[in-house]
Amino acid sequence: MLPISAAIDYAHQRGVIHHDIKPSNILLGKAAPASASTPMLTDFGLVQPLKAANCSLSSALYISPEQVQGYVDNNRSDLYSLGMILYELFTGTLPFDGDDPNDIMMQHLSAVPTAPSLINPNILPAVTAVIMRSIAKDPTARYPSANAMIGSLSRALNISQTEKLGQPYPIDAMN
Repeated sequence: MLPISAAIDYAHQRGVIHHDIKPSNILLGKAAPASASTPMLTDFGLVQPLKAANCSLSSALYISPEQVQGYVDNNRSDLYSLGMILYELFTGTLPFDGDDPNDIMMQHLSAVPTAPSLINPNILPAVTAVIMRSIAKDPTARYPSANAMIGSLSRALNISQTEKLGQPYPIDAMN
């Protein structure tokens, strides 16, 4: 997740909000042109607000509550989506699901997600705290940056951030 958080911070430092962070926009292995071991965040060419009216099922699973309400100028929306990916990585499931994007979006607005440690008792309480803060309904309760979020996760897991954050492979359109 370090390269992805670095890409998000890099974009945010340049005033770019992704608006649609989800697993299908993260390339791994042979699909990633830079290096087989470096995941890449893609779909920056479509960096525009995600509208609830035309939201796909895959995007609805990761959309932030404020995006559902039409508020789009907040970089913490991207952090919510990253938090949803972390939730899924640690639990093997998403907190909200269904077959109808509108139903899922309503869950993002009002449903309380189950704490990850209640789904998987092997998840450390500190990791659960990081994930739950990342997917807080109130954007101001979330981390101020992807770097801060991943830093907290690294401390919760007692691992060091071995990669330098903030210098991902830049996209020409952002330079």
